[in-house]
Amino acid sequence: MDAKSKDGHSVLLHSTAHLMAQAVKRLYPKTKVTIGPFLENRFYYDFDVEIPFTRR
Repeated sequence: MDAKSKDGHSVLLHSTAHLMAQAVKRLYPKTKVTIGPFLENRFYYDFDVEIPFTRR
């Protein structure tokens, strides 16, 4: 499957969203992963954390 095809692009976004969630869980183990669909050309997750993420 080619990442440039519609289905391939959807798989890529879905997989990348899971990788991001896994990375956040590894850095912040108590984080609760809530909603996180992929959209047409991007993805996101909402995280339930005790202390909000901040930029450094």
